[in-house]
Amino acid sequence: VRLSPAEQRVLEAFVDWDTTAQVARALHCSPATVRKHAARVMKKLGVRSRHRAVAWGMRLGLVS
Repeated sequence: VRLSPAEQRVLEAFVDWDTTAQVARALHCSPATVRKHAARVMKKLGVRSRHRAVAWGMRLGLVS
């Protein structure tokens, strides 16, 4: 699975932060931007939730 640098940052942020607002603050971007990247990550990983995206990301070595 290939993630863009922005998608990778959002996926990594989901490991540490629970909400879109928290991730947006941590990455200095808007909540809409976080939602957009999160949707792309979930689509690429074939999952329907952020928690599953993080789990698959860990399994695939995309995040630690």
